[in-house]
Amino acid sequence: MLPIIEDIGVKHLNICQIEIMSRAQLKKIERALGGIEIYQAFYPVLDDGGLVEDIMREVLEKSYSYSVLDCNGFVKQSRSALGTQSFWSILNRKYPPEWERHRYQRKLN
Repeated sequence: MLPIIEDIGVKHLNICQIEIMSRAQLKKIERALGGIEIYQAFYPVLDDGGLVEDIMREVLEKSYSYSVLDCNGFVKQSRSALGTQSFWSILNRKYPPEWERHRYQRKLN
């Protein structure tokens, strides 16, 4: 896929994350992907297992002409550092109780 992106002339490849906004969404993702790992940014987020870093490394090694932008949860939070949804603001607030319970009871494969 990366050579195709080079061939069509993309300038920037933005790689975003999957934010898990509800239990129903989490169940659908788990059914499709099996055991997944999540981390907490603002909402729980699907961990890519280092995929973005692997893509960045390959783009550099093969000297592709486009940049790769990692738009994970913490990057998104830092872009709005002064907003109410920023990582720093969130640190001072408690998550909804159902997410706290879910986060601590979750068993990852």
